[in-house]
Amino acid sequence: MENEFVRRFAEMSDDELQKYAVRAQLDENARVLLTAELSRRGLLLPEASHVPSTGSAGDANSMGYRQVIRGLSPLNAQILLGRLQAEGVDAYLSGANVTQINPLWFYALGGVRLFVHREHLAIAFDVIDATWKGDYEVGVAEEQDAPGRDRIESKRQAGWMCVLSVAMVMGGISLAALWWPSYASPSYSMTSGSPSDLLARGMASTFLVTYAGFWLLFVECAVRRQKRP
Repeated sequence: MENEFVRRFAEMSDDELQKYAVRAQLDENARVLLTAELSRRGLLLPEASHVPSTGSAGDANSMGYRQVIRGLSPLNAQILLGRLQAEGVDAYLSGANVTQINPLWFYALGGVRLFVHREHLAIAFDVIDATWKGDYEVGVAEEQDAPGRDRIESKRQAGWMCVLSVAMVMGGISLAALWWPSYASPSYSMTSGSPSDLLARGMASTFLVTYAGFWLLFVECAVRRQKRP
């Protein structure tokens, strides 16, 4: 839908676009797209037939203010007004308090309207265009504070030590279960047992040690991946 509005506005001539801006009843997103297209062409938003609730149309015109956007929700209107004022734009809202207290007035008044002083229209359009593009979005910081990183690092080290201890205990138990019967025999000697039996036990011991080593290496790689920002 947004792409359809952008294409339609781009195909209109300057006169058609200004006439459309006066008579069309658009929602908030479409109005922002229309304002951005007018700003791109260097055109001003024509005077609307609606007037701010704080005064008459003659009062608004005599004070040098022009309606820029209508149909805003109270929250979005306050956010946009704050951004404009942060850039030094002289602007005010019409209908924000009424629609916030009683939402039913939102449809009766056509939403919240934004008025900007004529001298600041160009800056206001740039701010609105940047807002629509998402230039003011604040990204979530991935880096944590230093105490938090220290606590996480301590937990990782403790977890690594626990895994290492468990691996060593399990490996020791496995080797003991494998070789203890031979050592416990009263007639044990280095030459007792068949060569095939000794070879099988040696291979089993090598397998157990190798398996434990690969397991510890896997845990170490997983911990290192978690440390990456």
